[in-house]
Amino acid sequence: LSRTQDLIVRGDWLGVDLSELVLAHAAIVRPPILARYTIAGPRLRISPNAAQALGLALHELFEGSAFRLSDVAGGEVVVTWVGDQSNQSLQFSWSEVIHSDRDERDDFAHDVLSKVSPLSLNGVATLAITEAGWQWSVSTTSDVVFGPQIVDPLGSEGR
Repeated sequence: LSRTQDLIVRGDWLGVDLSELVLAHAAIVRPPILARYTIAGPRLRISPNAAQALGLALHELFEGSAFRLSDVAGGEVVVTWVGDQSNQSLQFSWSEVIHSDRDERDDFAHDVLSKVSPLSLNGVATLAITEAGWQWSVSTTSDVVFGPQIVDPLGSEGR
């Protein structure tokens, strides 16, 4: 969670690049296993509150999937997102094909993914935990995600 906070502070509490947020949380995964992740999405600047909500979800997802992937020779995780700042929409998707034998009922992660993150984003989430792995998506059309578009009157040179 400190990874999210570091990005928020570095962005002067104005916002966080979503791809940087995802990659910051991916850093907890060891390199040989990280090669089995596909991460793709446009650069989008999200609000600090949205970064905290998604950061908590990403922490739970990366942590759990790294353990599941360490159990199997194959398997992959696909993380994608699309968004449009002009109409305040974001769709984020996490899809695992792991087939691990681990018993995967984690009540905290389940609550974060199905309740906390979507409520914080004023969005709707789906979570499926199957023998293949975890599937999670969240979508929202709320100004909570992007917040007001802030114009810095001094520009980046004025600091």
